[in-house]
Amino acid sequence: MREDHRLVEPATLYSVGRLQRDILHSSSNVGFIATGVVREKDLDAFTAGPDFNLRWDNAHYNWNGHYIATRAPTSGVMRDGSGGVTNFNFNSKHLNVFAHFDHFDKGFRNTDLGFLGSRVNSNSLSSGFKRGETRSRQVFPRGIAIHRLQPGVELRSAGV
Repeated sequence: MREDHRLVEPATLYSVGRLQRDILHSSSNVGFIATGVVREKDLDAFTAGPDFNLRWDNAHYNWNGHYIATRAPTSGVMRDGSGGVTNFNFNSKHLNVFAHFDHFDKGFRNTDLGFLGSRVNSNSLSSGFKRGETRSRQVFPRGIAIHRLQPGVELRSAGV
């Protein structure tokens, strides 16, 4: 009788920690998140970073973002990376303005968490605005926003 010992699936511990603080009279918040994947007889993976969601002027303005540093194995080699996303919005009855920026360097890896695995080594910038007006409540009782103009721009780059 022959006996083989193989590591089929290592014993693994998944963990997450989150801190959040409400600010600006509870209309906004700042926070920090950290995750870890610790494996027996295999390389571990970690992510950590701050996030924020700021609203002011009766929530007409919103600025949010999330930035993460990663330390994870890629093809058996431990690599460090970073990435982040930020958005800005202004919303009023007749005008909405938005802007978005994200950056993920080539070392960014969080595939152990199951998301954002395909957006590494890239930048993205987009912005635009919408102009609209509300129709008469006699015709549409709840009011329907009719968008007349919605220009925008989006720029992407790969291999940064």
